[in-house]
Amino acid sequence: MANSITANNNNATYQWLDCNNNDAIIIGAKGQTYAASANGSYRVELTENGCIDTSSCVDIVTVGIHLNSLENKPKIFPTPTKGSFNVDLGYDYHHAEITISDINGKQLFSQSFLQNEAISINLNEQKGIYLLSIKADNQQAVIRLIKE
Repeated sequence: MANSITANNNNATYQWLDCNNNDAIIIGAKGQTYAASANGSYRVELTENGCIDTSSCVDIVTVGIHLNSLENKPKIFPTPTKGSFNVDLGYDYHHAEITISDINGKQLFSQSFLQNEAISINLNEQKGIYLLSIKADNQQAVIRLIKE
């Protein structure tokens, strides 16, 4: 599952922590696997034989992403991108709006298109993972976009 992370150590006790909230304890998250209910950054505190250690933080960015409700599956290429990429909607929608946000939800790009099937975009941001949202004729898709 894309929104789950698992500790590799099988012989420990576990407590999952929220890295974005000063390592706050996530109540009830004591299993070897943690299924995130929100996008964020998480780590596990492992206790074994009286020793305590914590993992590195792991970013979860796929919670709540509705991959595609568009009748035609959009294609994004090249992916990963170095900045310039194309969106092929697979259909000439009457009205389409494309927005790009960072993993924290900050909107970086928004543009509306009328009767376009193929759209070229240049993402002038640093390397990372972004969310490309397409709304077209009362349908929606959200796609992870990786910039190298």
